[in-house]
Amino acid sequence: DKKDEARRQQEDLARQAAEEDAERQRAAAEEARLREEEHAAVRIQSAHRGGAARRSVKSKAEKKAEEDEEAARQAEAKKAEEEADARRAAEEEAARQAEAKKAEEEAVAAAKKKAEEEAAA
Repeated sequence: DKKDEARRQQEDLARQAAEEDAERQRAAAEEARLREEEHAAVRIQSAHRGGAARRSVKSKAEKKAEEDEEAARQAEAKKAEEEADARRAAEEEAARQAEAKKAEEEAVAAAKKKAEEEAAA
C-alpha cells in the first residue's frame, strides 16, 4: 500500500511537471509569436510608408528607379509577412507536438498504472 501510494505520488508529480513544462513551452511560443508579429508589422508599415512620400515631377529615369524601389519595398513587405506566417505555423506545430507528447506520456503512465494494479490484484 505504501509502495502504491509512493508510486502514485511520483506519477502525479511527473504528470504535473510535464503539464507545467508544456504550459511553459506554449507561453514561450506565444510570446515569440507576438514579438515576431510586432516586428513584421513594423517592417511592413515602414516598407509601405516609404513610397508615398516622394511624388513630384521627375525624369523617366527617376520614375523608373522609384518604381523599382517601390517594387523592392513591396517584395520586402511580402517576404516579412510570409516569414511571420511561416514562423507562426512552426510555433503552432511545436505546440501541437508538445500536446501530443504530453498526451502520449499520460497514456503510457495510465497504462503502466493499470498494469501494475492488475498485477497487484
